[in-house]
Amino acid sequence: MLYSMKFSIITPAWNAEQWFSEAIESVLNQEGDFEIEYIVVTDPSEDKTIEIAKKYAARITSKEYPIKCRGITMSVIENNSPKDAGMTRALNTGFNNATGDIHAWIPANDRYILGAFEEVAHVFAKKNDISWLIGINDIINEEGHVTHESDIFFYHRPWLINGIYGQEAYHVAQAACFWRAHLWKTAGPIDDEISYMPDYWLWIKFAEQTPLVATDIRASEFRKHQEQSTNASRRSLFIKKVGGKRSITAFIVKVFFYVRDRVAKTPLRKTLEALYPIIFPFQKPYYLHVTRDSITPRFMTSFLVKPEQS
Repeated sequence: MLYSMKFSIITPAWNAEQWFSEAIESVLNQEGDFEIEYIVVTDPSEDKTIEIAKKYAARITSKEYPIKCRGITMSVIENNSPKDAGMTRALNTGFNNATGDIHAWIPANDRYILGAFEEVAHVFAKKNDISWLIGINDIINEEGHVTHESDIFFYHRPWLINGIYGQEAYHVAQAACFWRAHLWKTAGPIDDEISYMPDYWLWIKFAEQTPLVATDIRASEFRKHQEQSTNASRRSLFIKKVGGKRSITAFIVKVFFYVRDRVAKTPLRKTLEALYPIIFPFQKPYYLHVTRDSITPRFMTSFLVKPEQS
């Protein structure tokens, strides 16, 4: 398959040595007829994060690292940002220096699934009307073992614009998102004052331009580990600032998913999910079934569906 396409992948990295090599190799080991521009943006770390990044960059430059695509460049940019602004500034630095056709970012603790880029490139090459897509984001543990194979989730554009996903409804899996470069050029850079959940801000801006198209591409793996934490009060303040005043629709959505979470381990869960198109009849959920030979829309009876077994 000839795509003539270049991916620009950004990894913001700070004190990330424990699983950083896995994240890097999940980018460098992608195989297919495309190029990869990999940009790691670091802030001063107390561990070996910067050394790890520079080691891989040197191996790419010297052609010591085995390449399985049309070509890879890897650069390391050292920022010196305050801790609270580090993520946002790192993303802005990375994407502002990106020259690829397709953008994405992978956190230093997570990793891409091998083969993901080839399928993503296939969709963007064949579907010129698609500017933003999301694949499946599985869950792994600290040892890298899959603990949960995720479903395919549908994202309703008006809800994205109003910041409902990530607040009243399920999250947008950041590592599984890929978009055309023009979206960043129009929406970016991220507001410097956004020091928390920059992806939430970015999805709202993207949704103002284009829908997010769900696919059954197994794209990424999110690592759950002990160092993760959630600051509920900070999150609430951020949502109010970025997402704006919550609407009646947002309240209804919140109640629906609150009840669903409470019955998640009971037979009532399937009943509630079946009621979704009745409660929210204005939506027409679908996803793209992607194979090497075809890309086919599949309509959904609710907001989620299990991937077909290959």
